[in-house]
Amino acid sequence: MIADDFDDGDWIYYANTWFVYDLMDSAEFAPVDTLFRRNPVSMQDVYDSVNEGRGFLNFRGQALFNWNPPFDINPAATTNGWRLPVVVSATCGTGVFDVDGYVCETWVRAGSVTNPAGGVAFFGTNTIIGGSQALSLRRGYVDEGFMANAFGPDGLTMGEACLAGKLNLFLNDENHQEYQAWNLLGDPELNLWTGPPLHLTVFHNEGASTGPTDFGVTVLKEGVPVEGALVACVKGSDVYSWRYTDELGAAVLPIWPSTPGDLSVTVTARNAFPYEGTVVVLPSGPFVTHSETTIDDTAGGNGDGLLSPGETALLNIALTNIGNETAAAVTATFRTDEVHTTLVDSLSYFGDVPPDAIVWGQDAFEITVSADCPGEHVIPFALSVAYGGTTRTVHPPAIEIATGHLSPAAMESVDSSRSLTTASACSSPSRARSRRRTDMSR
Repeated sequence: MIADDFDDGDWIYYANTWFVYDLMDSAEFAPVDTLFRRNPVSMQDVYDSVNEGRGFLNFRGQALFNWNPPFDINPAATTNGWRLPVVVSATCGTGVFDVDGYVCETWVRAGSVTNPAGGVAFFGTNTIIGGSQALSLRRGYVDEGFMANAFGPDGLTMGEACLAGKLNLFLNDENHQEYQAWNLLGDPELNLWTGPPLHLTVFHNEGASTGPTDFGVTVLKEGVPVEGALVACVKGSDVYSWRYTDELGAAVLPIWPSTPGDLSVTVTARNAFPYEGTVVVLPSGPFVTHSETTIDDTAGGNGDGLLSPGETALLNIALTNIGNETAAAVTATFRTDEVHTTLVDSLSYFGDVPPDAIVWGQDAFEITVSADCPGEHVIPFALSVAYGGTTRTVHPPAIEIATGHLSPAAMESVDSSRSLTTASACSSPSRARSRRRTDMSR
């Protein structure tokens, strides 16, 4: 958004705006709205953009208390729900918060938990100075520095982007007054999403013992190691430890829980949904859990290592001891209530399992799947694991039933005189990109 001054400094506003536009376009944001006062833009156009859920609002131009018309909308009147934007306002007085009524507070105070509106964070300057090209450039340095960090490979949080914007000003101008004038209203730890968020795959032990230990975590996104993911382990006032993952997606956190209980594991990463897991902290001793499952259907199936309807297979299961003492004479009993399965052999002996060891069962579990079991069905199961006079129930990942999947490869239309064959029955539509209401060239 640009509220033009209609003077020889407007080019700076447009240079900043197109810089931001190119970042959003490269990130495949669509649409990217460009609302300029010199064009026929109305207040309703601004409401429409916000209500449709734009992720970032970037403003350059004239303002005081609020943005100049037609951008002076009432954030409390927006209907964007939880699609709350991050607002960057590189103009006079919009970051003032020691007096009520300025635009920064109206954006972040709008709405409520049950009826959200406005924005999730606001970054703006509190200086009120007569316009000049030098001032416009200084604020433009902050604007571009913020957005370059947010959309760059190392961008992660709101606070980091704000600091990057101010650093860009300092590197180009060293103006202390403007550097100190920028304020953030919002959570500096807010994760900035500049792409479709994906779910993380996180690997770690499900248990730990009291006392000092190194707790390992591995983080993947779509099967690829995630570097720079933030991993934190917290257990009340007893444990607080954090590390960033390396290029292999791995982090090792020193922890020292003094009492048994639940330890929370939280992982955040760029353009990813946060992962939240729980680790059980036990008193000193053994703690046996599931490690791996393999399927052998060589004798009772087609030998593809998958479990399919009508097959009988051997399930080989490995257990691991994540405690700090040896688990003696370990046995496991296979349990399932699944109606499509029949258990032939449900008991396996593992012997002694030392700390950090992985031990395969000496006897495989034998299971038969009924022929009428539907494809893509899953077989949930549990293991009743006994050792040292105690018995625990362990829940490994469910087993997916594999079947063939038919999909159309071609379509043929035939009449008495001709035929038409299409090589592919479906295609992926390209994503449309657009910008609205602009006639300013770069």
